[in-house]
Amino acid sequence: MADNRSEEVLKVSDLHIRYVTDDAIVYAVNGVSFSLKRGATIGLVGETGAGKTTTVLAMLGLVQKPQGEITSGDIEINGRSIFSLNGHELQQMRGKEIAMVFQDPMTSLNPVMRIGDQILEALEIHEDIDKHEAKRKAQEMLNVVGIPADRYSDYPHQLSGGMKQRVVIAIALACQPEILIADEPTTALDVTIQAQVLDLINELKKKLGTSTIMITHDLGIVAESCDDVMVMYAGRIVESGSVAEVFSSPKHPYTEGLFNSLPNMKDRKMRLSPIRGLTPDPTIEFTCCPFAERCKYAVPGCHEKMPQMLSFGGSHFAACCRYEDKDFEIDMQRRHG
Repeated sequence: MADNRSEEVLKVSDLHIRYVTDDAIVYAVNGVSFSLKRGATIGLVGETGAGKTTTVLAMLGLVQKPQGEITSGDIEINGRSIFSLNGHELQQMRGKEIAMVFQDPMTSLNPVMRIGDQILEALEIHEDIDKHEAKRKAQEMLNVVGIPADRYSDYPHQLSGGMKQRVVIAIALACQPEILIADEPTTALDVTIQAQVLDLINELKKKLGTSTIMITHDLGIVAESCDDVMVMYAGRIVESGSVAEVFSSPKHPYTEGLFNSLPNMKDRKMRLSPIRGLTPDPTIEFTCCPFAERCKYAVPGCHEKMPQMLSFGGSHFAACCRYEDKDFEIDMQRRHG
């Protein structure tokens, strides 16, 4: 890696994405901004429909047109805007500079193509090597993810769910990308295989120095695998910071609700405290706090303006109107130490 590159390998600035359908406009991503440092791991959490997957698909230029529209904002990888790239340049970037482990391995793999050839395809596109050398590297990648090289000629239907997920990881890491996006890589797997896949991603990240974005619903995975965390709601990042900052003192009521929804392993009789209500209608373009209807702390002002990100020291930020009320801020600090 070149020494003159910035430590900031990815920068997303005020990203807005919508989907235009015959019935309505879906406001999927509404002003997302963040950066990713070299070698760091960010956990992106939030309920289904928060805009997590759409955000990362935009980083690879995979928001589907004509329905999907990036209406404003910018995404820079190693200081270069992806919106300045043509189709060929985007193809060269995917897999080499940034790669993605898609959510469902059952549908991510080509069912009529041998698994080894699917890894080899990525190597042939991005590496200046002949087919023999590409096949050797593909077999090596299978070994790296814990699959015997002699399974190279197997088809996806001959593999278990965990092995398919490992193949998807091998494809993503074949060209040693600088940025890896893992979109809920353990959702369809049993607990034992989940642990193995997470260990594999963490091991490869340390070995290759890869910067990672981990999309998950599981706060335990974030605590174990991530340096920083971003909490997303209704297409917006409502809280961000280091894992230590956010987990020890959550500031946004939505983040607090996520933690309160977790079972208490020390008190099995304690009832869960779910977040009331439902996720907001994505066809509504909010001008006020989208969480206000579900928030137990909401006051009239929450329904009148969009909260701005406020600093709580260090890298910890949250967007909540109530922190403008000093009495409320003192109460929240007392709640979270």
